[in-house]
Amino acid sequence: MKLRLNGNDYDFKGDGFLGALLGEIQANPDQVAVMVNDRIIPKMERGALCLKDGDTVEVMTFMGGG
Repeated sequence: MKLRLNGNDYDFKGDGFLGALLGEIQANPDQVAVMVNDRIIPKMERGALCLKDGDTVEVMTFMGGG
């Protein structure tokens, strides 16, 4: 499935679920915020959300600093 991931074309080989995508890119679900097609996806919905060909996904990692 072809996605747009963080501004780049990405060929997702997983089962189509957002949770699988996060695993494929090795994103820690507790340390990221996720948007699909400009909609923030709550943690509780990520495992069951089914992506579609052409979706735009943004995965943002929390960073600390001072």
